[in-house]
Amino acid sequence: KIPCVVFLTMENTVRETVERLFNMSSSSDNIINYSADEVINLLRTDGELYLSDNSPIDIIIKFIPGDSEDTGYLYTLTEDLEDEGYEVICMIQDYIKRIKSVYNNSGDIRLELGSIVNEFKTFAAIKDIPVISASQLNRDATGKIDEGRKVNKADLVRLLGRSNIGESMLMLENVDCGFMIAPEYDQDGNKFLGIQRIKARFKTSNLQA
Repeated sequence: KIPCVVFLTMENTVRETVERLFNMSSSSDNIINYSADEVINLLRTDGELYLSDNSPIDIIIKFIPGDSEDTGYLYTLTEDLEDEGYEVICMIQDYIKRIKSVYNNSGDIRLELGSIVNEFKTFAAIKDIPVISASQLNRDATGKIDEGRKVNKADLVRLLGRSNIGESMLMLENVDCGFMIAPEYDQDGNKFLGIQRIKARFKTSNLQA
């Protein structure tokens, strides 16, 4: 089977996702300024998005509307791809509030998000693959980032903590690994992604804090 990473987007369409992928990996220019063949060529050359003996992992982007499916859909999608000759080695879902819980429809978003993470974890264990998702931070986190940028403060992500998780602390309680991420700029104006690990359930000898 062909190994693949699945990007399940429940917010942006496939077109919007490809445009963002193009801008991140190949060119900051507007994608409409290129023909389809030129886009494909840039993704393969500059973006290095191609299959080879040394890089055999495919990327599959799937869009479904938000709140249209529950976490049981992950099994359906994975097994359908298996029937088509693919082996899913990683599932990325964007983002956690756009999918429903199979077991908890109480209307309490805090409890449901905790259940969704549990269901992700069960799926990951059964299929033996990592599941990656994202959630929003709260207003206090936004304020800290904005204030830090005004005074050109570096390492803004270090200002964030577990209290800045939006909606439900149960998400952090149930995940195996959690990170805070925030766009940042160095002193020369170069943009990069700040990352702070806030939880790791398992210890490993080669994972740095």
